[in-house]
Amino acid sequence: MINWLSNYNYDYAIAAIPVHALFLAFYFSHKNLPIRKNKSFLLVLWTTLIMNISDIMSCEMVAIHSRLPIASLYIINIIYFSTFFIRNWSLYDYTIEDAKVYKFIPYPILYAMAIPMLIAIIITVTSPITHWLFYIDSTGYHNSIMYPLLYISSSFYRIISLICVFISIKHLSHRTSISLIAMNFILLIGLFIRRAYPNVLIMSFFSVIAIMIIYLSSLNPDLYRVRRVDLFSDEAFERIIPDLIRRKIPFECLCICIQNFATLNTLYNPQNLKYILSIVGKWLIKKYPHCTIFYFGNGQLVILNTRQTLSLEEEISTISEKFTNTWKYKNYEVSFPVTYAFLPKTLKVDSFYSTYECLQLGMTECSLSFKRVNTVLYIDESYLERVHRTEEVARAIGKAIKNRTLMIYLQPLYSATQRRITAAEALARLYDEELGFIPPNEFISIAENNGQIIELGRQIFDETCKFINEHDLDSLGIDFINVNLSPTQCMNENLADELLETIYKYNIPTNRINLEITESSIEDLSIIRYQMDRLSNVGLRFSMDDFGSGTSNVARLVELPFTIVKLDMSLVWSYFRGTSKILKSQIEMFLNEQMKIVAEGVEDEHMANELAALGCEYEQGFYYSKPLPIDEFIKLIEDNSYAQPSL
Repeated sequence: MINWLSNYNYDYAIAAIPVHALFLAFYFSHKNLPIRKNKSFLLVLWTTLIMNISDIMSCEMVAIHSRLPIASLYIINIIYFSTFFIRNWSLYDYTIEDAKVYKFIPYPILYAMAIPMLIAIIITVTSPITHWLFYIDSTGYHNSIMYPLLYISSSFYRIISLICVFISIKHLSHRTSISLIAMNFILLIGLFIRRAYPNVLIMSFFSVIAIMIIYLSSLNPDLYRVRRVDLFSDEAFERIIPDLIRRKIPFECLCICIQNFATLNTLYNPQNLKYILSIVGKWLIKKYPHCTIFYFGNGQLVILNTRQTLSLEEEISTISEKFTNTWKYKNYEVSFPVTYAFLPKTLKVDSFYSTYECLQLGMTECSLSFKRVNTVLYIDESYLERVHRTEEVARAIGKAIKNRTLMIYLQPLYSATQRRITAAEALARLYDEELGFIPPNEFISIAENNGQIIELGRQIFDETCKFINEHDLDSLGIDFINVNLSPTQCMNENLADELLETIYKYNIPTNRINLEITESSIEDLSIIRYQMDRLSNVGLRFSMDDFGSGTSNVARLVELPFTIVKLDMSLVWSYFRGTSKILKSQIEMFLNEQMKIVAEGVEDEHMANELAALGCEYEQGFYYSKPLPIDEFIKLIEDNSYAQPSL
């Protein structure tokens, strides 16, 4: 135990000082996220350190009060008490920022909680006159009638902080909620111990523990950096942008998109390329010290600027000049061809999502323009409109899934050998009261990107089974219904169980269902083969969908239990337009493998006749019918006036 001039125990307080100093040194030695929460934390660091030092000094000075001017005693005690009250509030301020309580409680109410702190500081500063909090006379230092305000203030802010955490706890990550609760409870415990042992200066010790909890759980900037590249990650971007929008701070972003990045990765290997990118990042940080630099991956760097005195648009020529030169690392000299996407301060983005998605759209379009090196793509209102449209469609999908209002339309499959419609494909359709009918290629791609496709697929399969259950397919002359499976569904290890459960629920024959799978769905061959084998063994059949739309793998197709191949309309149209003759050989190959063939995109009688002559068993397209609602499809089949096209 260290005892100096006074009878106070300084052990904990002395031990806390170097730890505080280390936190401050580490804070300023790293580039930190420019968000308000970090500023609150910095205030906690400074006030706690000053409080601790002034506490020790005041105790020592009081021990020799007769040798010192009374004004100096008042000043040091005012500093201590003021920083004590400010620290209480700053920890509360950090809590509301980290817990994002402002989403549930208006800012005026949250900041009204600063009033007790301001009152306490006024009482502290006026104590030399009023003697309300403390006073000093010839006999030394004395606590006064309002001294318990220290404990009341601390308890008030800790309890209010905990209430704020519990208000928003459902929306917080587990790590954030635990750290905030632990931090405030630790400080409450320290307060009780300080009350029980007033001669032990222990509050600074508990403050250090609270600071460690804060820093290690969410403020360490290394948590938001990309290793080796040593730039902030897109997760850091996700934390900064909402803070800027909430505080109405204008910002602009310049995206630097390295072209042909996959090839560069292969040439120089990923580890070396990351080190080279770290050199690029260091140059950008040195060139623009007041900006924040991010690495989004795949050769995409983003510069974020909030300074009114700097225009990133004007800096593009400077950056381009630097990038036209080679970057040197070890024995490598790498040249990066780049394009730019620029998001200006004038674009009124209203959320992190809209900001991020606008940048992603811009960077995606930049990556498709390899020949346009050093050109700039300007992100304007049209990008924002596309992003908002995506948000609206995503909400419409979620609403339809929740209310089970997704519909199936049926498009006929014409059998060339039987000369009639013998099957149909079930296609998802979405109608929203505000948006109207949403094109399937639009809402399907959005559902695939945001994860809604799994439940959407389940409901479409359910609606198809329900249709088969409620209608006599034999009387309609329909042998089976095709249902599409998305790539995400195909990676579900429980897919077979889920599909069979639905089939058994509606008590329909399994041979009435034909599942369509695109080649992009076959990422893990072992998983998809297991699912297909299980379903094939109970009577379901499979089609390879959209063959010819991409890099189709014939060997993989033959290896899996497909019985039908659907030729993509692009392959069919290229044959009839005379741009490719590969269609004939592909049809012949599949016929040799005993597979039936569906030709998509049939638009006229000439196409229908020739495809039938080539050996296509089924034909599908607007020549026969567009996709129809269930009632119209049944009417089409049952209508005696409907004449089948003659082949």
